[in-house]
Amino acid sequence: MMINAMISFRIRYVEYFKALVIDDLDSPQCEVNDVLETKSQLFARANEISMALAATSDPVRLKLLAFHLEAYPDALCACALVDKVERSQSTVSHHLATLVRAGWLTSERRGKWIWYRLSPVRLSLIRAIEELASSLEESIDS
Repeated sequence: MMINAMISFRIRYVEYFKALVIDDLDSPQCEVNDVLETKSQLFARANEISMALAATSDPVRLKLLAFHLEAYPDALCACALVDKVERSQSTVSHHLATLVRAGWLTSERRGKWIWYRLSPVRLSLIRAIEELASSLEESIDS
């Protein structure tokens, strides 16, 4: 369900962003500077969200996020995730590093192991995706 929700969210977000930018340009009441400032903020936010969503383009990374969501607020050791996703330790570490760079996870070294925790900042994005998935399921059922 989380994978389908992420895909739906990405499609809806792109449609929303395009409509917002195009509508601002066509609005006669908007001051040019206000529109440019707003668009600059929108582009910055869109870029941030696009980078975060791009990191979720791999099914293994989505599985890793799902495991972290279940464990939240606890941290998970990279060593414990290898068996769960059935990939080598180096592959899991690569995917976890990608999720850290995208802001999905935070990391902390404990001895020789690195522990990962879901970022509270991204938790709100996940909750929004879950709400979107629920509303999509309800609209399909209706």
